[in-house]
Amino acid sequence: MKITYIFHKLELLILGTLILFLGVVLCARNIKTYVSEHYAVESYSLIRGHFDLIIRRRELYLDTLVIDNKVYFAGDPGTAWFLLPLAAISALNDQVPPQWPINLLAVATIAISVNQILKRQEINKTTDRIWLIICFVFATPLVSVIYIPNTWNIAQTVGIAITLVYLSEWLGKKRGVLLLPLILLAGFTRKQLLLPITIFSVLDLILSGKPLHLLHKQKQKHIWLSLALVLIFSTFSYKAYEKWYYHYFAIPIGLGASTAAYNLPLHQQLLKEYGQFNLFYLPKNIYYYFLKGPEPVVQSDAIGSNLKWPFITASADGIGFFFLSPIFMLLFLGQIKFNKSQLPAAIASLTLGCLYLTFFTTGSDQFGLRYSADIIPFLFLLLLPHFKGGVSSNVKFLITMSSLFNAYLLIAFYASGRAI
Repeated sequence: MKITYIFHKLELLILGTLILFLGVVLCARNIKTYVSEHYAVESYSLIRGHFDLIIRRRELYLDTLVIDNKVYFAGDPGTAWFLLPLAAISALNDQVPPQWPINLLAVATIAISVNQILKRQEINKTTDRIWLIICFVFATPLVSVIYIPNTWNIAQTVGIAITLVYLSEWLGKKRGVLLLPLILLAGFTRKQLLLPITIFSVLDLILSGKPLHLLHKQKQKHIWLSLALVLIFSTFSYKAYEKWYYHYFAIPIGLGASTAAYNLPLHQQLLKEYGQFNLFYLPKNIYYYFLKGPEPVVQSDAIGSNLKWPFITASADGIGFFFLSPIFMLLFLGQIKFNKSQLPAAIASLTLGCLYLTFFTTGSDQFGLRYSADIIPFLFLLLLPHFKGGVSSNVKFLITMSSLFNAYLLIAFYASGRAI
């Protein structure tokens, strides 16, 4: 009994130290001012009554479109809407609001939502849930997104937070009055997430036979109404975004972001010859998503090359999925038994993953491949049945080492001069 007590206290000490270290690094990286604060400027411009950006920094022309001598941001607008209260306060002093608070709020929302999902999956031990929250935030490709709250990443962090709130509600009370608006919000914050959310919801409704709860308790016969509502709201969210996009940019959805963000000659040539999605990109993407490892940092002289600080780092294209999140190897080692209830999450993950594998780019200026972070909420659902009996010591060790390795990669990424 005394040995068990000592081990429990030691576990709490390790947990506390790990959370403190990762939290300090997270806050330090967030509070730093970044040049690509498009959402903050867009939000400030909206408060001032301008849909076009009030430009104060030359760098903001990246990821923007110039139409009729006005500058517009080509990204999804939802994150700028979340920043409106902060922009209203900052506008009183004629200042653009800081962008990082919304990122830290999204990370907090992610942690709370993951905790709720774990409770609903019957993982009842508090320390087990804390370990899995650390795993989700710091031991997956999400870490590459939340640590660097620039234009490319902040909308993704907010979008993943919305997705997790949606999944928490779906696995809990399943109230349509909350779920359906969340679908709309997800579409305007990160439109890519609409696809896995819709696939997961439709398949789970069909397989479970449990309809949404709207304004009263529903019976089994309302399952088709629930299906129709999910599909209608998903379609409306995309079409409304498409209409909004075309109204302001007078070009089809997605073309503006491709034109603005990928203006390098190589990207222009690829888009012209093969389009945004093509099997031609598959071999390259498989390598980067699954096989690309850290690179050595070397210093060469007359007699050869030697490693120098920080010894290893990520290329600007990032590091493969399993290097950042080895815990997902459990899905392929035969240690998890799958059942019918996991099929919606599996198909949602697979569908979005296949799309990203045929996309013309894996992203850039990252130490993890950020697109893969979109799949993490659904992949995580596949892992959870494995932990109903508790999180083993081996898994805790893996989470600790993986989290520390990812934090080191972040530090190395900046120390080696690879970061923007």
